[in-house]
Amino acid sequence: MKLNLEKLINGLEAFLQIDEKLTIDEDRFFNKVLSPVNLRGTIYAGEETGVLSGELIYIFKDGCARCLKETEVEIKENFDLPLIREGREDESSDDTEALYNEDEIFLEEFIYDLIITSSPMKVICSEDCKGLCSNCGADLNEQSCDCETDDVDPRLAKLKELL
Repeated sequence: MKLNLEKLINGLEAFLQIDEKLTIDEDRFFNKVLSPVNLRGTIYAGEETGVLSGELIYIFKDGCARCLKETEVEIKENFDLPLIREGREDESSDDTEALYNEDEIFLEEFIYDLIITSSPMKVICSEDCKGLCSNCGADLNEQSCDCETDDVDPRLAKLKELL
């Protein structure tokens, strides 16, 4: 994604509003992030630096960690990205800032990095998901099973006989 900053840099505008829908390479995220990704924010600029404050919104798709049902979750990630004019960065610069040239900035790699860091490690379809039976594999949200749930650690079996 490339943004034109010409009006902002030339002082014609004090800030720049962004509301873009981005098409991403879904294969890059193993088809777990659905396109389009929505980027909303505002760019504020000074003479040599600026900041992009915004929100990235996308749909994350994965199997439920309890019952394995395909689940889609909306992710909203807020961010503040420092902007540095190309050639003005110093040794303390890191990956959390973006460089811009005379009048444009490229945000694609930042957006991909933000998606990677904001994606959940596991997804559940609902808070009351019962998951799968550990014996027969039945989905306990849809049916019950007749499996014996009286699992006792063999080391403690003798204690159970006392009860």
